[in-house]
Amino acid sequence: MFPRSFVGQPTAASVHILNEGESLTRVELSIPSPFKVETGVLNLPPGAGHTVELSLEPERPGPTGAVLLVQAGARRIELTVRAEVEPAPPLTGP
Repeated sequence: MFPRSFVGQPTAASVHILNEGESLTRVELSIPSPFKVETGVLNLPPGAGHTVELSLEPERPGPTGAVLLVQAGARRIELTVRAEVEPAPPLTGP
């Protein structure tokens, strides 16, 4: 889900949340470290959507993953988020 990621360099991805119901819906989002979600709560009117940004600032190379939890009333959705983190590219000088 995340684009190419490097140790110590922030990377972002997004997910679109859509209210297909007929009433205002409170949506709660959470994800464990090393990932972050831009907002923890959305209030979406019927038919409205919002693109939520996820971020990652990896500290070590290798695969990493977590579950993004989306709670909307009684409905709970778990979305697996993954990234393959590479060592930081070497700095090159003039």
